[in-house]
Amino acid sequence: MPAPRAPRPRPAQLAVAVGSAVAGCLAGAFYHPAPWQPFDVRAYLLTALVALPLALGRSGRSRCW
Repeated sequence: MPAPRAPRPRPAQLAVAVGSAVAGCLAGAFYHPAPWQPFDVRAYLLTALVALPLALGRSGRSRCW
């Protein structure tokens, strides 16, 4: 029996995920109050990883999304 394939993410979900990642990266690059430092490579990577579940939201078996 072949393994079930996960459905593809919808274009709107991908747009929201990319927009969220870009907004987070821009905020990290340009907004840094006194004790905060600008983003480094790890911070950009973490921001992108946080946005990843938005892009893959419908890949699970849950029907509530």
